Amino acid sequence: ATQEALQEDGVEGAAQAGKLEFIDQVMMRRFLRAYQNNAELACERILKMQRWRASRSYGVTELVRDIGPSTEGLRAQIDTGKCVILKGRDLVGRPIISVQVKLHDPHMQTPDELTRFGVHMLLSAEAMLAEKPILDEAERKFCIIFDLQGVHLSNIDYHACKRIIYMLTYFFPERMGVCLLVGAPMFFTAVWHVIKPWLDAKTQKKVVFVRVDKLGDHIAPECRPAWLGGTCDELEQGSVEPVGKQEGC
Repeated sequence: ATQEALQEDGVEGAAQAGKLEFIDQVMMRRFLRAYQNNAELACERILKMQRWRASRSYGVTELVRDIGPSTEGLRAQIDTGKCVILKGRDLVGRPIISVQVKLHDPHMQTPDELTRFGVHMLLSAEAMLAEKPILDEAERKFCIIFDLQGVHLSNIDYHACKRIIYMLTYFFPERMGVCLLVGAPMFFTAVWHVIKPWLDAKTQKKVVFVRVDKLGDHIAPECRPAWLGGTCDELEQGSVEPVGKQEGC
């Protein structure tokens, strides 16, 4: 029925998607948690997410769920090093997306190019959830780090923030376990005052301001790169390859 709804809705790429193998009990429970056990709304949001994954958006020909390193403009974003997935995991067992905000120039890419990069990073982190059996619900989520050391106002990108929040809310609900804001400068208080209302109350509680020397409360030193006070010198070079299925994660 869901597949028929996709096709009737005229979503470009829905026919190529075939059976919607991504919908399983784990996903249903995740969406139910996100929408306070409102089954009707959860189903609507799953359909919205599936339409998005099966669409051709952001100026490229491939389906959203197939966005990867070979996607137009993505390699240039990866090569900046501003966002990487760390090889290790946090103390809870979650994959870690690390963003060095000082390396971001809002004027060096189009909004669509940046969105494609964000989609790729989130899909890659999600792929890591399928790499090992997951026993704890907390391990089905991401740890996202925004490294604010050395950041200037010129690095702040409100448009990018809105797009990331939108994607996490509607297409990756209940995936962010914690968001660590590391080494925030004084002026970031004003920035946070702007961004905070864009988050719902539940998500706001997941955002933690932390000093570099206190990151050990969240991530072991051997799982952190030097710029985060760690000893790890191996990164995933921007991503791991997305996998086709998400069952059980």
